[in-house]
Amino acid sequence: MERLDIHSDFDAFKAYFESFEIWAMTKEGDEDVTIVAHFLTFIGKQAYRLLKTLALPEKPISLSYKTLKDLLLDYVMYTNFECDKGGRFRKMIHEDIKNSTTLRHPDPVHTQGYADNSLRSCDTVHEDGHKFGQCLSCGGFHSSNLCKFRNSKCFKCIDIGHIQSVCNTTLHLGRL
Repeated sequence: MERLDIHSDFDAFKAYFESFEIWAMTKEGDEDVTIVAHFLTFIGKQAYRLLKTLALPEKPISLSYKTLKDLLLDYVMYTNFECDKGGRFRKMIHEDIKNSTTLRHPDPVHTQGYADNSLRSCDTVHEDGHKFGQCLSCGGFHSSNLCKFRNSKCFKCIDIGHIQSVCNTTLHLGRL
């Protein structure tokens, strides 16, 4: 089996999974744990690192093959989504931000800041469809929408939506 190219398009990912599933049928041990172990071995270091990030807080070996496949297909579908197709991407991002921040930040000033940043990042994704800018929730290089820390509470500013290591708030002595 060849390595999984994480910069492939959706169809190439599906073809890789089909090829792997055919290969897995030829093996005697068809237990899901064995299939997952083979799959994680075959995909290569880059794809494993990506899968490890997508699966957080779980370890990839503890997940089912179907879950791992769904994580990777969702990732590639999201990264290959084109920004300029009738404004659907901007609308989708805007609705996602509106829905996820309205409950946490009823103040429109907060939600506007999130919307502006996300819409600007669309251009970054479009320039190089395989890479994301730095995540606002954790500082990693992936989509903020896929980040496990998206709904986390910051221990520095007590705000929801990011972790302490990426917090921009300056801590005043009065808050200690």
